[in-house]
Amino acid sequence: MRMGRARQGRAAAIVVLLGAGALAPAAARADCQVSKMLELPVTMAGQRPIVQSRVRARDVAFLLDSGAF
Repeated sequence: MRMGRARQGRAAAIVVLLGAGALAPAAARADCQVSKMLELPVTMAGQRPIVQSRVRARDVAFLLDSGAF
C-alpha cells in the first residue's frame, strides 16, 4: 500500500518534530544549575509548616505549601 505525497510529508514532519522535541530537554538540562537563593526558617504547628515574614511593616505567618505535603 502506497502513501500519497501529502501523507508522506505529514509523516516526515511528525518525525522531525518528535526528534526535535526529544533533543530540546538535553539542551535545557545543560544550562540548568542548582543554587541557593534564600533560606526560609520553617516552624511546624502540628502538621502545618509555617513561615514567618513581614508585610508592610507587620509580622505575618504564612502556611508553606510545597506541594509535597
